[in-house]
Amino acid sequence: MLVLDTDIMVDVQRGFQPALEWLAQMPESPAITVITVLELLRGCRNSREQQSVELLLTRMPILYISEAACMRAVEYFRTFHLSHGIGILDALIAATVTTHEATLCSFNEKHYRMIPDLKILKPYSREQRS
Repeated sequence: MLVLDTDIMVDVQRGFQPALEWLAQMPESPAITVITVLELLRGCRNSREQQSVELLLTRMPILYISEAACMRAVEYFRTFHLSHGIGILDALIAATVTTHEATLCSFNEKHYRMIPDLKILKPYSREQRS
C-alpha cells in the first residue's frame, strides 16, 4: 500500500502535472493519514479551498491512528526528537505508515530518513515544479 504525505497532496491540489499524471496511472487509490487530512484542512484560507480539499479527500482511503501507531510514534519521537529533530506530526505519520507496513510517498526525506523501518518513495520528478 502507498500512503501519500502532505507534500504530495499539496502538489495534487495545486494541479502539478507530474503529480496528477502519476496519480492517474495508479491501479488503486493510495491512502493518506488523518494527520495529512488535518494538515490540508489547516492550509485552507477560505471555504472554497476547504470544499476543494474535501472533494479530493473523498477519493482516498484515510488511515486513522491506532493505539499501536500511537505507541510507535512515542518511541520514534523519544528516539529521534533530540538527535534528528523529528516533529510530532511526522512521528505520527511515520508510525501510522509503518504500522500498516506501507510505503510513504514523500519528498520530505529529511523528516523521515532516521526511521529504519520506514520505506519512502519519491513518486515523480519535481524538477519542473515552479
